[in-house]
Amino acid sequence: MSITDVHACGIFRVLFDRSTGGLSYLIANPGERQALLIDPAISDIALILALLHELGLHLTHVVQTHVHDPEFPAGRALSELTGAIPISPLSPRPETGTLRLGSTTIQLLDTPGHVEQGLSLLWHDRLFCGDLLTPFECHLGPGVKLPGAHWESLHRILQLPAETLVFPAHAHRDRRLWMLAELQDQHPAASLSRDEFLQSILNSNLTASHD
Repeated sequence: MSITDVHACGIFRVLFDRSTGGLSYLIANPGERQALLIDPAISDIALILALLHELGLHLTHVVQTHVHDPEFPAGRALSELTGAIPISPLSPRPETGTLRLGSTTIQLLDTPGHVEQGLSLLWHDRLFCGDLLTPFECHLGPGVKLPGAHWESLHRILQLPAETLVFPAHAHRDRRLWMLAELQDQHPAASLSRDEFLQSILNSNLTASHD
């Protein structure tokens, strides 16, 4: 399933995989033909190619925000088919910490913790944060790989402007969009000190090991 938004920012297309709850994002500036794709699913390759053709877009970059499969098969396939540059947390990062998308700049933010290496992207007022902020439960539980780094990543993101729109890599209880203000008020990590956060993860790990 896909949703299209032609926003002041440009073209914004959301792809949703009901079987996994996975979300992918295709973005492009208004009036420009260069596009960037975030967290594509291998099963959506044909749909993505059709969308690029329909919208008259040239894919310049394909980004993986978090690494569950270091081979990044969707990125590799799309790179071979379109010439797009694959970007992942394992890729060499530009010294500027940014990517160019036509006339605008996308900020790349290192956000490890949920997995050992993570990457978030800030485009205009929109943050694409992979698995960093949702689903909520996994951020205080045994799924966190590097608790200290996760705390630092969360608080780096929570300090962004409250009006930032947050787009995760997976839907959470059928929600696919947050304003950062909601997370600043409601996310468990926002109300815990660093020590309390790390203790909560330790307690969850101990509980899980005894289940």
